[in-house]
Amino acid sequence: MLDILANTPHQVKKIVIASSRSIYGEGKYIHPKLGAVYPGYRNEKDMLEGKFELNYEGSSNLILAATDEESKIHPSSVYGITKQNQEQMIMTVCPTIGIAPVAFRYQNVYGPGQSLSNPYTGILSIFSTQIRNNNPIQIFEDGKESRDFVFIDDVVQATILGIEKEEANGHVFNVGTGVPTDVVEVANSLIEAYAITVPVTITGRFRLGDIRHNYADLTKIKTRLGFEPKFTFKEGIKKFSTWVLEQEIQEDKLSKSLDEMVKKGLLK
Repeated sequence: MLDILANTPHQVKKIVIASSRSIYGEGKYIHPKLGAVYPGYRNEKDMLEGKFELNYEGSSNLILAATDEESKIHPSSVYGITKQNQEQMIMTVCPTIGIAPVAFRYQNVYGPGQSLSNPYTGILSIFSTQIRNNNPIQIFEDGKESRDFVFIDDVVQATILGIEKEEANGHVFNVGTGVPTDVVEVANSLIEAYAITVPVTITGRFRLGDIRHNYADLTKIKTRLGFEPKFTFKEGIKKFSTWVLEQEIQEDKLSKSLDEMVKKGLLK
């Protein structure tokens, strides 16, 4: 696409690239002595012993902080690497060919319209399908791992602001709620929303490469674009679950995907 834009006539004035919070890898933390730090991979030996929180430079007393746009970029997955590369190409090349670039680092987006049959589309879809099939929910690690879940309507609004506002040109922005939600809360919220009680088990199992925590600092997008998320997690789950209940119940394919990860040595 960039090659075409650079070498053929066109009327493109702006490109918005859908980047991802995955480019950050683990989130930002405050070390008691070192200040802001950005831990890398967690140690497999520690996780096998049930120690899931981050340890950095000999300290496990890290305080989770919101990840801002100036935070270290160190993706821990191939997906994150591809998003980093896409963002960098758009932000680097577009200004040289007269096109305004804007990058949005979306957090965990959910809402009506997402796939409920693909076990790789996130835990909201996975848990919803398990609950509606009356299957038990098995939670990895200790259930306290957290993400910033942002409702699709807020994502659309942020993207429109990026398209319409000149102030967005040449900048990257986090898009989220600015609030971390742990996996146990996700499971319990969905069980309540569907009014179907299923067992919830904390398994202690883990996937290699998974991050522990990450949530967005929204200071920049609020200040420059005037973005304010309108949906709390509770409000978004209500709208999401209402839509899910209107859909056909999908086959629960999670066990197949887990077996595949075990065979590849990714699930412990």
